[in-house]
Amino acid sequence: METLNIVASTEATNAETSTLVLTNAKVSTINVTKGHSGDTLALGTLDKSVTTLDAGAAKNIITATGGAVGMTVTLPATVANTVTTSTKADNVTVKGDLGTVIQVLAGGATATAAASDTVNVTLSSTASDFTSIIGFENVNATIKAATATGFDDATKNNGVENASVVNI
Repeated sequence: METLNIVASTEATNAETSTLVLTNAKVSTINVTKGHSGDTLALGTLDKSVTTLDAGAAKNIITATGGAVGMTVTLPATVANTVTTSTKADNVTVKGDLGTVIQVLAGGATATAAASDTVNVTLSSTASDFTSIIGFENVNATIKAATATGFDDATKNNGVENASVVNI
């Protein structure tokens, strides 16, 4: 099996956590769709064969830890996700307007410049928060035309200040 498609619960009466143990799931791609903003899909530590985690169409919180391989990860911007990538070259895209949602994203420590991690975001608030975005050597921030954006506190731009390359 090369692709695992997960349709997250859309139940909205309480905050649910659905836990999947995927440590030995030998798939290259995991796609997550649907979901509810109050719910969490906990994917745990992913197998080293997982190179793509696409949850950009999901509406729920995603938690996951990458295996020992470079990954491409897409996450919804409207919920506070928690994802740690591998020690290889990873590319994380937070899909949608970041707003003031605090994403907990950790690019894995890399040994070489060839293994650098990249995070891509769209900033849409004057109170954007990168406090918990760490370990990314490259930050690509898109700012929509005629949009006031920024960081309203000196501690909220840590993820930007620690990057080697910042593209706006």
